[in-house]
Amino acid sequence: MRNKKLLSLVLALAFIFSAMGLAFAPSPAVAAVNYLEGSAIPPSSSRDTSTYEITSPDAAASIEVTFVIEAGNQYFEEEGKFWVSHDLTLSQASPGYFTVTDLLVAVNNNKSFDLTFYDAQGKVIDASTDYVKSVKHGDITWEGNEDFGYDGWAVRVNDLFPVLTDGTGWIGATILETKIKDGDVVHMFYDFPADFSPASGSFAANYVRGVYVDSSASSLTVQLQGHTTFIYPEDPYTMYVDNYKNVQAGVTAYLYDPTGTRLLNSEVSDLNGRVTFSGTFSSGTYIVTTDSVYFPAYDPAEIADDTYFALTGAYSKVSIR
Repeated sequence: MRNKKLLSLVLALAFIFSAMGLAFAPSPAVAAVNYLEGSAIPPSSSRDTSTYEITSPDAAASIEVTFVIEAGNQYFEEEGKFWVSHDLTLSQASPGYFTVTDLLVAVNNNKSFDLTFYDAQGKVIDASTDYVKSVKHGDITWEGNEDFGYDGWAVRVNDLFPVLTDGTGWIGATILETKIKDGDVVHMFYDFPADFSPASGSFAANYVRGVYVDSSASSLTVQLQGHTTFIYPEDPYTMYVDNYKNVQAGVTAYLYDPTGTRLLNSEVSDLNGRVTFSGTFSSGTYIVTTDSVYFPAYDPAEIADDTYFALTGAYSKVSIR
């Protein structure tokens, strides 16, 4: 069984999660599952879920990817919030595949980003690292609560949570197991996927994405959706993964055109979680973003008193063909 280390990682990079009930919209015949033992419900054939099965991309000598990282101030050594995105080129001597670990090492090596990732032993990560314990940005270090093994750093690739099959079911992939390809968006965020008691409720981040709906020469409509994951400590590290659901009204979204220029107008989601941008549109790939939304939480047992993500900031590619 993959133990607390994977949980932290999957809560760290493979952490690929957050913490909210699982559902993937299981059928009534499917019982609760233990995610870390590999019996989580797999992605649907339609791929309209929050996860994707890890595969090996085509071999490449170099790829260009976008890295997005955001943090709140839950259990951090110093309070602080940030959200930055960078485009990076990864290269190697001969064609092969690249992993999320390779990407993070490249970020570490680029001093202009001012980001450093550390492993479970407090050492700067290297090409063999499968787990991220803390992240330093400037003078601020973000690190989780060791008492519960929730180091909290999570990753989505193209808005999806990477999983592997162990032959009997599905398990979260580590950053070293998560392969990436040219054009991918890797989104790293701090999450605290736990339900400690009915009184405290869930502190899981609702991870947000934008999905293409339709477009014309003068408008582009995007559906904003969110999903969460949960871990229940009383049922040894059982993880539940929700499918995406439409977000609520009132979420402000922004649009960047294929040249990377932000359009002047922003739009707010309607009751169905949709936003429609006005302008002049042609074929190409646009980027939809939203602001991070935080909320303060109080747990009577003082397990999780701090500020958490209510909604992560979306960073999604939307293509007009």
